[in-house]
Amino acid sequence: MNTYTEEKRYFLHLLTIVVVMIIFSMILMIGDRKTYVVTLILSFLIELIMARKYLIKSLISYFLLFCIVYLMNKYMMMSHISGALYTMLLIILKLCPIWILAKVLSSHTSSELMNAFRKVHFSQKITISIAVFFRFVPEFITRLKEIKEGAKIRGLGFSILHPVKSFEIFVVPLMYKALSISDTLTCSIITKGIEYPCKKTCYRTMNFTYRDVLFIFLSLGILGGAIWTRL
Repeated sequence: MNTYTEEKRYFLHLLTIVVVMIIFSMILMIGDRKTYVVTLILSFLIELIMARKYLIKSLISYFLLFCIVYLMNKYMMMSHISGALYTMLLIILKLCPIWILAKVLSSHTSSELMNAFRKVHFSQKITISIAVFFRFVPEFITRLKEIKEGAKIRGLGFSILHPVKSFEIFVVPLMYKALSISDTLTCSIITKGIEYPCKKTCYRTMNFTYRDVLFIFLSLGILGGAIWTRL
């Protein structure tokens, strides 16, 4: 049976981004400030090329987060609460290269993600789980904004001084929305015939190129440098 395929040019294969994310996570655990800066620049470069519409927002978010962490470290007297908040923000700032690459992955459709993982014969369950996770990160953020707007209309809001009440305001509605989304996902999976035991195809082809090899070896080189500095 003839199948229709459309050639779409990708700067990097989606599996390459996943591999780079894994390597970057190891670099961030053992690397110093220089390796962190390099991974951050590479992450912004990938986002610039593959998900340009999110770049300005990512840069602004990173700058604001960096300023907050810097000002807290320089001027704030650390107590139990402020120290915990500072540590949490510092961890988020440290993992920014991973968040940026995850944003790039989530900008692609679930079909593209599943097709990429099928190329290396991933398990069907693992493929669906990964595709759903990355594809619905933006959906999760959208639902949180809806809950925030609804709470604002009712005169409610998030407060560090009332964590239990804030938990009820945001998390409980989010759980109900998640149940609704799960029903929609189930219907979508059944409609697309993902569970049907046959060879799956995708109308958009995705191939490895020299750029994938270059970025993987570049990431491994940075990891090797980070390990070398620890020896």
